[in-house]
Amino acid sequence: MKIMFLFLSFLCLNSSFVKGSDTPLVETDPETSCCCSCFRPMLNAIYSFFRGSSAHSEPMLLDLVNARLSNEVLINSVQFKFAGNSQLSNFQGSSIIKGNTRVFNLFAPQKLQEEVRRLTAYEKVEIILDTAFGLKSGEEVLPPPAKRDGSVHRLLRYKFDFVFGPMRNGWGQRYGHSDTSNHFADNPDCQGVFPGVGTGMAITVGHTRPTDFFNSYHAETDYERLRVLLDVLTVIRKI
Repeated sequence: MKIMFLFLSFLCLNSSFVKGSDTPLVETDPETSCCCSCFRPMLNAIYSFFRGSSAHSEPMLLDLVNARLSNEVLINSVQFKFAGNSQLSNFQGSSIIKGNTRVFNLFAPQKLQEEVRRLTAYEKVEIILDTAFGLKSGEEVLPPPAKRDGSVHRLLRYKFDFVFGPMRNGWGQRYGHSDTSNHFADNPDCQGVFPGVGTGMAITVGHTRPTDFFNSYHAETDYERLRVLLDVLTVIRKI
């Protein structure tokens, strides 16, 4: 009976399953019958099982990135700035998050709008993470070249695995300019504090442990971690 039930459920799957779409299989339609509504959670659960746990994470992450770091917001808003008066930079010092400056400047150091328009959601997230955690942009092969397929979900997984390790990279090896483990950017030029949100922890450059920071916001998933990071680092600030 269970086999027949699974088989019938499988027959209900549309072509998106075959094509490997990352969108939910069954969309919500208020005009459909109650019977269909009851079967939606079951069909989506079966779909997620076959697609894997990341079936819904990629669309959610893309929605988050496109909502918070859209080209329109970056280019048109002069009030969308980094919080505090502090500074973070990647290992090379080529990308800088500086308090009270436009978020646009991080993605377009030469102030060219076309630089921002060419960036994908994947590239924007990588720039944010490498700068916040002082990583070597494009040099740490995280994720490895074979995995650099544009998936924000996989990018976050690799970057956070690297950062949360006991010695920055998770494999007991020193990383960065100092010997301090598990913290935000450690470039000597990095300094100051990015204020926290609500009762959550602030980012004290060179001292705050990412694990403690995200735990203070109860951020457990990669989606929640990215959202919290954007909440703390960026702000709409009046001129």
